[in-house]
Amino acid sequence: MSERAKRLGGRWLAVPVILLALNLLFMPAATRWGQAVGLPLVGLITCWLIIAIQHGDFFRRVFSLAPAVYLGRISYGIYLWHYPILSIAASRQIPHAGMMTPFVTLVVAALCYRYVETPFLRFKDRGRPIAAHKAIRPMVGRAAAIEDSSGGH
Repeated sequence: MSERAKRLGGRWLAVPVILLALNLLFMPAATRWGQAVGLPLVGLITCWLIIAIQHGDFFRRVFSLAPAVYLGRISYGIYLWHYPILSIAASRQIPHAGMMTPFVTLVVAALCYRYVETPFLRFKDRGRPIAAHKAIRPMVGRAAAIEDSSGGH
Protein backbone atom coordinates (compact mmCIF):
# COMPACT_ATOMS: atom_id res chain seq x y z
CA MET A 1 0.00 0.00 0.00
CA SER A 2 1.34 3.43 -0.86
CA GLU A 3 2.34 5.93 1.81
CA ARG A 4 -0.29 8.33 0.51
CA ALA A 5 -3.04 5.75 1.01
CA LYS A 6 -1.78 5.02 4.53
CA ARG A 7 -1.81 8.72 5.43
CA LEU A 8 -5.30 9.21 4.00
CA GLY A 9 -6.56 6.13 5.85
CA GLY A 10 -5.30 7.38 9.20
CA ARG A 11 -6.12 11.05 8.66
CA TRP A 12 -9.70 10.51 7.54
CA LEU A 13 -10.61 7.82 10.07
CA ALA A 14 -13.78 9.56 11.27
CA VAL A 15 -15.31 9.50 7.77
CA PRO A 16 -15.84 5.72 7.49
CA VAL A 17 -17.12 5.58 11.07
CA ILE A 18 -19.70 8.31 10.35
CA LEU A 19 -20.65 6.77 6.97
CA LEU A 20 -21.09 3.36 8.54
CA ALA A 21 -23.30 4.77 11.30
CA LEU A 22 -25.40 6.76 8.80
CA ASN A 23 -25.76 3.76 6.52
CA LEU A 24 -26.87 1.49 9.35
CA LEU A 25 -29.33 4.09 10.67
CA PHE A 26 -30.92 5.29 7.44
CA MET A 27 -30.58 2.38 5.01
CA PRO A 28 -32.22 -0.74 6.48
CA ALA A 29 -30.84 -3.94 4.97
CA ALA A 30 -34.37 -5.34 4.59
CA THR A 31 -35.24 -2.83 1.84
CA ARG A 32 -34.33 -3.15 -1.85
CA TRP A 33 -32.21 -0.01 -1.61
CA GLY A 34 -30.44 -1.44 1.42
CA GLN A 35 -29.74 -4.71 -0.39
CA ALA A 36 -28.59 -3.12 -3.65
CA VAL A 37 -26.60 -0.19 -2.29
CA GLY A 38 -26.38 -0.40 1.48
CA LEU A 39 -24.73 -3.79 1.92
CA PRO A 40 -22.01 -3.26 -0.72
CA LEU A 41 -21.43 0.20 0.75
CA VAL A 42 -20.99 -1.33 4.22
CA GLY A 43 -18.33 -3.63 2.74
CA LEU A 44 -16.41 -0.73 1.18
CA ILE A 45 -16.69 1.40 4.30
CA THR A 46 -15.51 -1.51 6.44
CA CYS A 47 -12.44 -1.95 4.20
CA TRP A 48 -11.68 1.75 4.60
CA LEU A 49 -12.15 1.45 8.36
CA ILE A 50 -9.74 -1.50 8.56
CA ILE A 51 -7.07 0.39 6.62
CA ALA A 52 -7.62 3.48 8.75
CA ILE A 53 -7.37 1.52 11.99
CA GLN A 54 -4.07 0.00 10.93
CA HIS A 55 -2.55 3.44 10.40
CA GLY A 56 -4.25 5.53 13.06
CA ASP A 57 -2.99 5.55 16.63
CA PHE A 58 -6.25 6.46 18.37
CA PHE A 59 -8.34 3.58 17.03
CA ARG A 60 -5.43 1.17 17.28
CA ARG A 61 -5.33 1.95 21.01
CA VAL A 62 -9.12 1.66 21.33
CA PHE A 63 -9.21 -1.73 19.59
CA SER A 64 -6.29 -2.92 21.74
CA LEU A 65 -8.28 -2.49 24.95
CA ALA A 66 -9.23 -5.73 26.73
CA PRO A 67 -13.02 -5.53 26.02
CA ALA A 68 -12.40 -4.98 22.31
CA VAL A 69 -9.88 -7.83 22.17
CA TYR A 70 -12.34 -10.12 23.95
CA LEU A 71 -15.10 -9.18 21.49
CA GLY A 72 -12.67 -10.12 18.74
CA ARG A 73 -12.10 -13.50 20.35
CA ILE A 74 -15.81 -14.29 20.62
CA SER A 75 -16.71 -12.66 17.29
CA TYR A 76 -17.15 -16.00 15.51
CA GLY A 77 -19.66 -17.04 18.17
CA ILE A 78 -21.44 -13.71 17.79
CA TYR A 79 -21.61 -14.27 14.03
CA LEU A 80 -22.75 -17.85 14.50
CA TRP A 81 -25.44 -17.22 17.10
CA HIS A 82 -26.91 -13.79 16.30
CA TYR A 83 -29.29 -14.95 13.58
CA PRO A 84 -30.73 -18.02 15.36
CA ILE A 85 -31.29 -16.00 18.54
CA LEU A 86 -32.91 -13.17 16.59
CA SER A 87 -35.10 -15.66 14.68
CA ILE A 88 -36.25 -17.41 17.86
CA ALA A 89 -37.08 -14.09 19.50
CA ALA A 90 -39.01 -12.93 16.43
CA SER A 91 -40.93 -16.20 16.01
CA ARG A 92 -42.00 -16.17 19.66
CA GLN A 93 -42.89 -12.48 19.44
CA ILE A 94 -40.92 -11.63 22.56
CA PRO A 95 -41.51 -8.00 23.59
CA HIS A 96 -38.44 -5.76 23.32
CA ALA A 97 -36.52 -8.57 21.59
CA GLY A 98 -34.47 -6.06 19.61
CA MET A 99 -32.92 -4.73 22.80
CA MET A 100 -32.53 -8.15 24.41
CA THR A 101 -31.05 -10.21 21.57
CA PRO A 102 -27.63 -8.48 21.44
CA PHE A 103 -27.14 -9.18 25.15
CA VAL A 104 -28.31 -12.81 24.82
CA THR A 105 -26.06 -13.25 21.76
CA LEU A 106 -23.02 -11.96 23.68
CA VAL A 107 -23.73 -14.30 26.60
CA VAL A 108 -24.22 -17.36 24.36
CA ALA A 109 -21.11 -16.50 22.31
CA ALA A 110 -19.04 -16.09 25.48
CA LEU A 111 -20.27 -19.42 26.86
CA CYS A 112 -19.54 -21.18 23.56
CA TYR A 113 -16.08 -19.65 23.45
CA ARG A 114 -15.35 -20.77 27.01
CA TYR A 115 -16.81 -24.27 26.89
CA VAL A 116 -16.55 -25.28 23.22
CA GLU A 117 -13.86 -23.28 21.40
CA THR A 118 -11.30 -23.03 24.22
CA PRO A 119 -10.99 -26.82 24.76
CA PHE A 120 -10.42 -27.35 21.04
CA LEU A 121 -7.90 -24.51 20.94
CA ARG A 122 -5.95 -26.35 23.67
CA PHE A 123 -5.66 -29.38 21.36
CA LYS A 124 -4.25 -27.13 18.67
CA ASP A 125 -1.69 -25.68 21.06
CA ARG A 126 -0.42 -29.12 22.05
CA GLY A 127 0.88 -29.72 18.54
CA ARG A 128 -0.51 -33.26 18.55
CA PRO A 129 -3.44 -34.60 16.58
CA ILE A 130 -6.71 -35.14 18.39
CA ALA A 131 -7.26 -38.76 19.50
CA ALA A 132 -9.99 -39.24 16.88
CA HIS A 133 -7.38 -38.89 14.14
CA LYS A 134 -5.54 -41.92 15.52
CA ALA A 135 -8.72 -43.98 15.19
CA ILE A 136 -9.59 -42.71 11.71
CA ARG A 137 -6.16 -43.26 10.15
CA PRO A 138 -6.25 -47.11 10.34
CA MET A 139 -9.83 -47.16 9.00
CA VAL A 140 -8.78 -45.09 5.99
CA GLY A 141 -5.87 -47.47 5.42
CA ARG A 142 -8.22 -50.50 5.55
CA ALA A 143 -10.63 -48.84 3.13
CA ALA A 144 -7.76 -48.23 0.68
CA ALA A 145 -6.65 -51.88 1.05
CA ILE A 146 -10.20 -53.11 0.35
CA GLU A 147 -10.36 -50.82 -2.68
CA ASP A 148 -7.08 -52.25 -4.03
CA SER A 149 -8.11 -55.86 -3.45
CA SER A 150 -11.38 -55.39 -5.32
CA GLY A 151 -9.57 -54.12 -8.37
CA GLY A 152 -10.81 -50.57 -7.93
CA HIS A 153 -14.44 -51.53 -8.67
